Amino acid sequence: MGVDAMGERRLYDEQNRRLVYLVQKATPDYWDQLWTDSQLVKHLEESTDRWLLKITKKFLPNTSSRILEGGCGTGGKVYTLHQAGYTATGIDFAQKTIAAVKQAVPDLDVRIGDVRHLDFADESFEGYWSLGVIEHFWEGYGKILSEIYRVLTPEGYLFLTVPQLSPWRRYQAARGRYAMFEPGADNGEPNGFYQFAIPPRTIIRDLREAGFSVLRHHGVDGLRGIKNDVCGLAPFVAPIVEPRTLTAKVLRRGLNVACSPVFGHIRLYIARKS
Repeated sequence: MGVDAMGERRLYDEQNRRLVYLVQKATPDYWDQLWTDSQLVKHLEESTDRWLLKITKKFLPNTSSRILEGGCGTGGKVYTLHQAGYTATGIDFAQKTIAAVKQAVPDLDVRIGDVRHLDFADESFEGYWSLGVIEHFWEGYGKILSEIYRVLTPEGYLFLTVPQLSPWRRYQAARGRYAMFEPGADNGEPNGFYQFAIPPRTIIRDLREAGFSVLRHHGVDGLRGIKNDVCGLAPFVAPIVEPRTLTAKVLRRGLNVACSPVFGHIRLYIARKS
């Protein structure tokens, strides 16, 4: 338990009650290689994210709102927001990826940037999306939250997703199904560190300490959690995780809703700048 087919190891950090994923450090070069796409324009045009748009419109119904995505990757979410009329900007530190996106869609506002040091004035955005970013920093995400707080307008919204220590993963940890993480004497970053899976209570505490009010949070992507963490069911769930037919897509949606409270791979937090 704790090792998948790709060689990824998951260790339980008992002191911090989180999972430590070891596979490969998430450097800019890593993301540039991962996101290589020779059909980037087609990818962007087909990447409309209805889930992201639904959430954004619920809290920011004014489509002239300015929204920043920190860690935008290939720009699919920025493209979705841009097409809906929002003033959307994306930043990422994967330089080759950003250059490819700008070449593919020149009108899309994507830039090279560091989520820990944002090159924007105070109170520049009404909304900020962070999708699977803060968990990749061994040193923590305090600087990231501080910068998000700084660039948001008063009562601006943060939409944050992070891999979570789900109820199922907590149960597995309690049963001793993960190898224990043993920090070094200097608590330095281990070789191959990729990301954390973080308990909801930790994220909520840190958001509040950074000056945010947490409005709601819930597990998301329960099927992927089952695929990654319940070995016996992985072969049956895998075809549904990335569905190709309409029937499979409908089935995935229903099963995700049912499974996410217990198995959700990630957790969505919606917070407002206090």
